[in-house]
Amino acid sequence: MKFSVHFNQPTRIVLLVALALLSLLGNYQAFPLFFRVEFLFGSIATLIALQLLGRPAAMLVAVVGSLYTLLVWGHPYALIIALLEVAVVGMLSRSLVRSIVAADILYWTFLGAPLSILFYAGLMGAPSEQAALIGMKHALNGVFNAIVASMLLSVLVLYQRGSGRGIVVHSLSLRNLVLNILITSVFMPSLALIVYQNRNALSEVQAALEGELILHARFLKDFVASGAREPDLPRIRRVLEVWSRGDGMHTSLLRADGSVLLSTTTAQRIRRVLGTGRQTLLGGGLVLWVPPGTMPEVVRWNEASYFVHEMVGVGEIGSVLVQVPAAESLHQLERTYLEAFRLLGGITLLTLLLGPVASHLLVRPLRQLSEVSRDVPAKLMHATPIDWPVSGVNEFARLTENIRLMATSLGRTFAELRAARDELERRVEERTASLKESAARTQAIVDNAVEGIITIDEEGLVESFNPAAERIFGYSAGEVLGRNVSMLMPEPYHTGHTGYIRRYLETGEPRMMGAGRETEGRRKDGTVFPLEIAVSEVPFPDRHLFTGIVRDISERKKMDRMKSEFISTVSHELRTPLTSIRGSLGLVIGGISGELPEQARGLIEIASKNSERLSRLINDILDVEKIESGHMAFDIRPVALWPIIEQVIEANQAYATQYGVHIVLESVDEGLSVLADPDRLTQVFTNLLSNAAKFSPQGGTVNVAVAENAGEVRIAIADQGTGIPEEFRTHVFEKFSQADASDTRRSGGTGLGLSIAKAIVDRLGGRIDFESMPGTGTTFTVDLPLWSGPGAQVFTRRSPGVRGRGRGISRVLVCEDDPDVGNLLRLMLEQEGYRADIATSLGQARTLLAKERYAAMTLDIMLPDGNGLELLHELRRDERTVDLPVVIVSAVADLHRQEVDGEVLAVVDWLRKPIDQDQLIRAVRRAASGPRPRILHVEDDPDVQRVVGDILRDFAQVEVANNRTDAEAALEQGGFSLVILDLELPDGSGLSLLPVVGRFHPPIPVVIFSAHQHNHALADEVAAALVKSRTTNHELVATIRGILGEHGKLPVAADGHPERS
Repeated sequence: MKFSVHFNQPTRIVLLVALALLSLLGNYQAFPLFFRVEFLFGSIATLIALQLLGRPAAMLVAVVGSLYTLLVWGHPYALIIALLEVAVVGMLSRSLVRSIVAADILYWTFLGAPLSILFYAGLMGAPSEQAALIGMKHALNGVFNAIVASMLLSVLVLYQRGSGRGIVVHSLSLRNLVLNILITSVFMPSLALIVYQNRNALSEVQAALEGELILHARFLKDFVASGAREPDLPRIRRVLEVWSRGDGMHTSLLRADGSVLLSTTTAQRIRRVLGTGRQTLLGGGLVLWVPPGTMPEVVRWNEASYFVHEMVGVGEIGSVLVQVPAAESLHQLERTYLEAFRLLGGITLLTLLLGPVASHLLVRPLRQLSEVSRDVPAKLMHATPIDWPVSGVNEFARLTENIRLMATSLGRTFAELRAARDELERRVEERTASLKESAARTQAIVDNAVEGIITIDEEGLVESFNPAAERIFGYSAGEVLGRNVSMLMPEPYHTGHTGYIRRYLETGEPRMMGAGRETEGRRKDGTVFPLEIAVSEVPFPDRHLFTGIVRDISERKKMDRMKSEFISTVSHELRTPLTSIRGSLGLVIGGISGELPEQARGLIEIASKNSERLSRLINDILDVEKIESGHMAFDIRPVALWPIIEQVIEANQAYATQYGVHIVLESVDEGLSVLADPDRLTQVFTNLLSNAAKFSPQGGTVNVAVAENAGEVRIAIADQGTGIPEEFRTHVFEKFSQADASDTRRSGGTGLGLSIAKAIVDRLGGRIDFESMPGTGTTFTVDLPLWSGPGAQVFTRRSPGVRGRGRGISRVLVCEDDPDVGNLLRLMLEQEGYRADIATSLGQARTLLAKERYAAMTLDIMLPDGNGLELLHELRRDERTVDLPVVIVSAVADLHRQEVDGEVLAVVDWLRKPIDQDQLIRAVRRAASGPRPRILHVEDDPDVQRVVGDILRDFAQVEVANNRTDAEAALEQGGFSLVILDLELPDGSGLSLLPVVGRFHPPIPVVIFSAHQHNHALADEVAAALVKSRTTNHELVATIRGILGEHGKLPVAADGHPERS
């Protein structure tokens, strides 16, 4: 039995201490087998320690176990015997016999027992026969302990196999197991028989002694009691002398106080028996006395005695004591023990000699079968014949036959597997060749791809870098492989890239994953360029790999800029003269040059209608370009739907009349509101109504219906035309698409209206669709999300009503480089009662602004000596013109409005050319009505800035400060009527601005508009404290209006009350 132990150090220490304590306890607590023979069990723990912990640990356990005998006897005999047992058994069990039982038998036979005999005979003075008995007892005790240790270790092996814990890795030999079983089966029954026989012999001897001693004691008691009142001592002495025997029996008469009256032995011996040592009552009055001392009890038994003590109580005689030496009585027992032990030792040695032969014969068929089956797989694989062993034992023969049948079956299976392996190898070779060819093709594709293909691992290290990537970034693959991909990125992507990957791996948030997105790259020479990248994860079981496909879009960006510049130039060059034409024709038709002849009016009206048509065509083309480039601006806010529908129908009724068509509003819920851009929504409905009018028959009707439908608002516009052909329905919303060329010739148009309408509706989060029946007409539907919150604004496009003349003449500066457009604007303004000065350049505008004070100003963007936005920034920095209302009038108004998105430049409105006279007059009237209150909004979130600005735009001028520093600078310039303050700013708390605001006289009211609830002390210091998530648009407007009204900061209308819009 072999043990390979894998205990950790704490476990080894605990096990060592436990075995040492068990060894000490086993030697301390002896177990008596029979008279003068006791077994000690300390070596069981020692032998277990030898197998589990090794020789050094076992020696330590042996030392601890021998401490008791060493301390009691004062002699190291037991320690020496135990250490020699560990050394010899450890050596033999690992090299010669491989069994601790056999090794222990050899040790006690040739070394342990002889040393014990020499010790007791030579050093302890024991008789030779007694010393031999002790030596034999020690040997048998040692073999017994070895058998118990072997059994416990075998149980441990089986337990480890059953539990699967694997603390002890073992090799259990069947031959050794059989040998141990043979020795145990011979030794244990023989030992039990000897114990039983010798205990019976002892009982017989003690029973005989008991009868004899009691008989003598009682006879003497009766003899003494039968005489006179005073005993005849001389006569009793003669009787005692007659009874004294040569085998050492002595009789004594004792007084009541225990002193000796008469005795055949010495008084000292009587006192020892009655006063010291150990007395054991054996039954029937027989007592065994063993003298005291530190010598082994087996030695002290040489002086032990059996005695009977009977009480008399006659005269001076108090009791009778009869005793006989135990050694004399048990001498024959020792010879019997010795003969039995010699017989047991001989049987055990014979078993040890014959056991290996028997175990070999029993195990040989299994060993032969093991040898034959060792190379069975190889033999079966090579079809080698197998010589199976033959046994006369039925069980072995059946086992051999079963294994032979299994091997035959396996042989057939192996043959099939060889064929399958050959076929698999052939397929693998073909597949490998195919994969190599595929890999070569893939590599060729990667190497010749126009886009750069870069592969990185989860640490951001580059694993592949194709030639296109080398061309894009200017690095060779060798310069990049193994380095972090952030070397190809400028800031802030350079430092943040590793964090992107880590965040994706931890949270799965795909910030950089998916379809192409635009970003920037950095070439080897340090230049930064725009690129488009698409990142995807390549799944592997044990790692993460990411592939990025990059494309240099520098040329595309350059073309986009060129296209934008071209569109900007074209729109300016087309819209500017068209503005002059359209405006002049409108003024002429309006009677500015007097009454026109009927024929001339007809021609002018034709020219005016075609200028309108051309204006729509240009606007549609430019809108398509803005939609495709993503530059179309949207001003989305809650708006009431009914006024927009009403105004669109009113505006398009004259157009429908040209075709003999009437527009009818069938049904509408006037309380419905949607979240939309009112101008873009008007554009959608105008396109749908004009299409319906064009394609309706003369005298037909266009029906409009508005209704709520499952949380949405549905606007339906139905015509009575011929319907949309089946084959054209999939192309309805495509650009430049019409049913056929005849439609274009008959109805006009470019086929862009529906495409633009669909793009706008999609951006507003809605849907546009249609239903058409041939011959009965078409119904277009627009579904928009219903707005159920407060604060919906009424969007109106009123015709000029109250003129400027009613309020006194105001001067307006017109900054326009085109003389015709400038004169047109002047005529429009003068028609409304305003006085207008014209500046054709930035320089001329600066001169006029320095001389005159203007109520408002119109400003073109594209001027000969610079950009109009430059002048706008100058105006806002000048104290004289910081509050000057400005209306932008430009062919590229939408484009530049998007560029300055987020900057508060106090622009009243952005109007594009050709000019809508009504829109122009409304904007100028609003600008010239008086200065609006300026509100400083201190907020770092751009979305909140935009929303608040849109909510308050109709009655206040909102300027934004992104942080505390900008807010302090803006406050220093002065002129603010109110401050809206967020408390959480990038550079500190907004509360630190309260002392700054408090320095102004009169004090500027402050409205806290933050994400957190405020305490009552803070609410007492400000005009109002609102929580963002709990404040509706209506509540915010009402609060701001109320505070401005209290401080007299709202514009005053003609009725003397604060103006409301």
